[in-house]
Amino acid sequence: MKICKLKLKNLNSFRGEQEIDFESGLLSDASLVAITGPTGAGKTTLLDAICVALYGKTPRLSGTGSQHPRHLISHGEKEGFAEVHFIANDTGYLATWSATQKGAPKGELRYADTDKLITDKLAKKGKSLGSSQNTVSEEVAIILGLDFDAFKRSVMLAQGEFAAFLKAKDEERRKILEATAGIGIYEVLKQKLNDKVSAVEAATTDVLDKLNRIPEASQDQLKGAETELERLQSEVEALGTHSQRIQNEKQREEGRKADFERLQASKYRQDELTDQQPDIDTLQTTLENANRADRLRPEKQMYDTAKSDLENVEKALDTATTEKTQAETQVKTDQTVYDEKEKASQTTSDEHAQKMPLYRNAKLDVARAADQFAEADKQSTALAGMDKQIDEVSRQFAERQTERTELQKQIQAAQAFLDENPLPLDRQQRLTRATRLQAKLSSQENQLETELANKANTEKNALSLKREIKKLTNARQERLSEKVAAETALEDATAHLNALLETGTREEWIDRKQQAAKAQPIAQKYETTQDDLAAAENRLNALNDTAAALKAELEQIETDLARENKEYQKAAEVVQRCEAEKESAIWVNPINQLRQRLQPGEPCSVCGATDHPCADVLEPESDERLQRAEEALASAKAESDTAQTNLQILQTKQIQTEQNKHNTTDQIETCRAEIETLQEETAELLTEWQVIYPDIDVSSVWTSEQFDQADTAIADITEAEQTHAQASNALQIVSQQLETSENSIKRETNDLDAIETQLVDLNNTIADLQEDVTATETRFWESVPDSFHGIAPAAAVKQFDDKIGEVGEREGERDNAKTQLQVLDTSIEADQTNLKSLKERHEILNAEIDRYRCKGETYLNAVRDKTDGLETEDGINAAIDKLEAALQAKVEARDDAEQQLQRSRDLLTEKRSTHRHCERQYKEAAAKLETACQTYFDKLEDVGFDSPEAHNTAFRDKEQMQELTDQIDAYENEKQALELVITELRTRFEETPFDPEALAQIEAQVEEIGEQLQAAQQEVGAQQQKIDDLKDALEKREALGVEVSDAEQELNRWKRLQDTIPRNDLRDFALEIMFEQMGSIANEQLKYLTSERYQLKVEGIGDLTVIDRWNANQERPVETLSGGESFLTSLALALALADLSRGRAQLNSLFLDEGFGTLDTETLDIAIAALEGLRMQGRSIFLISHIQELTRRLPVKINVRKQGNGSSSVDIRG
Repeated sequence: MKICKLKLKNLNSFRGEQEIDFESGLLSDASLVAITGPTGAGKTTLLDAICVALYGKTPRLSGTGSQHPRHLISHGEKEGFAEVHFIANDTGYLATWSATQKGAPKGELRYADTDKLITDKLAKKGKSLGSSQNTVSEEVAIILGLDFDAFKRSVMLAQGEFAAFLKAKDEERRKILEATAGIGIYEVLKQKLNDKVSAVEAATTDVLDKLNRIPEASQDQLKGAETELERLQSEVEALGTHSQRIQNEKQREEGRKADFERLQASKYRQDELTDQQPDIDTLQTTLENANRADRLRPEKQMYDTAKSDLENVEKALDTATTEKTQAETQVKTDQTVYDEKEKASQTTSDEHAQKMPLYRNAKLDVARAADQFAEADKQSTALAGMDKQIDEVSRQFAERQTERTELQKQIQAAQAFLDENPLPLDRQQRLTRATRLQAKLSSQENQLETELANKANTEKNALSLKREIKKLTNARQERLSEKVAAETALEDATAHLNALLETGTREEWIDRKQQAAKAQPIAQKYETTQDDLAAAENRLNALNDTAAALKAELEQIETDLARENKEYQKAAEVVQRCEAEKESAIWVNPINQLRQRLQPGEPCSVCGATDHPCADVLEPESDERLQRAEEALASAKAESDTAQTNLQILQTKQIQTEQNKHNTTDQIETCRAEIETLQEETAELLTEWQVIYPDIDVSSVWTSEQFDQADTAIADITEAEQTHAQASNALQIVSQQLETSENSIKRETNDLDAIETQLVDLNNTIADLQEDVTATETRFWESVPDSFHGIAPAAAVKQFDDKIGEVGEREGERDNAKTQLQVLDTSIEADQTNLKSLKERHEILNAEIDRYRCKGETYLNAVRDKTDGLETEDGINAAIDKLEAALQAKVEARDDAEQQLQRSRDLLTEKRSTHRHCERQYKEAAAKLETACQTYFDKLEDVGFDSPEAHNTAFRDKEQMQELTDQIDAYENEKQALELVITELRTRFEETPFDPEALAQIEAQVEEIGEQLQAAQQEVGAQQQKIDDLKDALEKREALGVEVSDAEQELNRWKRLQDTIPRNDLRDFALEIMFEQMGSIANEQLKYLTSERYQLKVEGIGDLTVIDRWNANQERPVETLSGGESFLTSLALALALADLSRGRAQLNSLFLDEGFGTLDTETLDIAIAALEGLRMQGRSIFLISHIQELTRRLPVKINVRKQGNGSSSVDIRG
């Protein structure tokens, strides 16, 4: 990865837009660049901008709330942004980040060459408009192979992280290395493996559970179920045929019932029509009167029209008379109003002619007054401006007086301070010398402190090594005890496993389990078949007994049926004789009535004949005869109904008994076939059992016991094998730990000897350093004035430097104040002269304003006298408008009155003409009414009406007359139709009388056969479902057999893999390799940095020591390194860690933030020389520091400057 360009705006102190192009100008060829500037100028902000554009966070702001990255936005600004152009794997990318003070931040990642959007998501929520749905940070991590933590350790070494690895404890180094090199993947690998094994075990258990949940099924069971289904389907077909026959009988009987009910309703309706005959006669009379009244309709209409016309003309004449009188009155009223309006108009015109000249003169005086007042206002404006000018000059004069006093006080205060704080003339030279000596003294003290700390650490390490040796010795004893215990446990596990294997191996027990599983369904089916066979034999005996009983019952029913049939035929003959007698008695009265209505020559309404020889013959009426016939018929019908009911009951019983006998016979045949099938199945199952267990009787309980015994044995063997493997692994681990303990004791003993030798060298070095510190302190205090003695050297230098700056500042303040005082005195004299001139001009303007206002008031008084108090031109114009409006209103009122008078006169002429016309119409209408009345009354007498009221009563309109005709015709037609229907329906029931109970009996048979059919169909459905279940179970068991085998093989494979990865050995092994690799990379860097003097020695995870090749390969702890040595070693380790975590992309840019603040001049020279040597490795290194000596040595610098408005800017220097 290489950073090409950086843009930022409104981030911390960078308020304006800043751009740094790392590929142009001085930066394009520079491989070692300093980023310089004072503290707080914004050097680290440049790194924050890179981080936030790529990952949306920075090392200092990586969370929410007070740690949210939006706090990068400059104070007072609404928004800020950062943009980074970088190259990774030969592809250019552009990452941007922007945020406001309140809204959510936004980010984008694009291809730099095509500007194609990759993603614009910063958070997990939402949807990207680009080609990826990952966030910007996730895409950057994929491109670079670095997450944010790895980026900080490989590209961006921020403040506080430069020497983190070197200064850390062993366990902390372990954690840093795990995070850097991604060793945690091995822990994830182990967890993933455990999860996979658990998942495979669960899947295997699920498959076995599925197999156990599937019911047992076989081809024999399926064949038996299909045979039973065919038998049940035959029964359903037979029941369906019988049901259809009974349904047909039901439909015929329902038709007979409907006909009988129709016959009864027709008889009832015939009686109702007979009762309606008087009403029909009344309707006939009404129709005849309406026909006679209709013949006088023209004369009646002429009479009514003439009478109505006369009434209308009389009303019009009364209205015309009233309107003529009202019009005459209105003309008189309008004449009076017109005379009054004419007089008022003349009075207003005279007043208008008198006032208009006065109003015109007054308007001229108002204009003159306005001119005078305008001039006065103009002078007043000038006067107001002069007042402001006088006030401003007065205020300025007072302020300058006050400022003069303040300047005099400043001069006095500055001089007093200089008198109280005298300094020597060579104060700057003394300060330079003191600063140099203080830096040297500080370096010596730091080195002394370091050596003292090294001594303390060495003594502490020696004590720690002694404790560690003791601890390791105790641990070795514990490991020896654990090894004995592990060997004992392995022997016990081996003995237990061998004892179990004597009863059979795992494979032998699995064969026994499979054999029992194969035999168990055979035993269960054999026992079920035996039970079914016994039940079928019992059912066959019961069916034979039922068939014999049904045969005897059927013979008795046939005998009873023959007897009841004879009784029914006798009763039917009696009913026919009685009905004929009753029919004869019923027709007596209608025949007599028909003969009475016959007219000679007219056709008969029944037969149509015109010759009526029996018209005068009347049949004798006999109510007693009809009553006797009806009583005899009722008695005969009761006997016939009883006989018919008994006959139908016996017939129904016969049908049911025959059906029961037929069903029983079918059931007997089916039961015999079932017994034969069950006997064959029993023999087949016994043969299958004897193939598996030839010497053991069939028993499902015994097979279950064998299955459970095999399961228990397999589980015990599996558990014993696992225990044996665990004991073996435990013994191996304890042996390894014992060997490690012995090696550690040897190594710690050697280290203790080396540390004791090192302590002697440290004591000599400390004594030399103490002498150097004393000599440097003496020279330092000789350079510093006596007034700064008695405090720490650093504080003395700071106070001396501050005092020199303060004295120089006070001298400048004093000289500046004197110059300002001279300028101020000149300004005060000019202000006094200007103020006097302004006041004189002010008095002259006041006099002119008073003169103009007096003249204007004189003109206004004249206006008031002429206009009765008006003062303005608008008021006078309003008065003129009012006068004109009053005159116009009077004239318009007079004209309106004149027009109204003319309209009234015209209306009077019109009303008089209308009145004369109405009088002529009245006379004509009276003559017409007299003629029509005479004609109408003459016709009334001719047609038989005695009065107009009777004529009106007889009137009917055409619809009413047609309705009467239709009612009469409908009555006659319905009466004749009923007679024909009754005759036809009686004929139908002469042969077979109607039985009310017959339909209920048939419906009972339909319901019974329906229930039998439904039950049979349910048995067919249940049997079909049983067949489907058997087929489904067979298919599932066959399919799951292969799945169970595959699942068990998969589980064994993952179990073997799990056994090969013990606890944390793999992770620790990988971590140790990565630690050694890091040491190798760091040593390569250390060759450049120390000219092959130092080398890191890696022993164990996190354990570091340093080998000094220039000092006989002496080994020493890293804590004993001096400041310069620690820096170089930290730099080498940091670069090594960067290489380990650099991901997929080649890292060509490295940023180091403030890693040099504690280095003295000599060590700094070494560091700079070392960093310059790193340029040859092809990296661009950017150093952030405010140390002048460091930045002076580097040829190219990115200078961050503070500006006067609190913001910062960037420039490139060479």
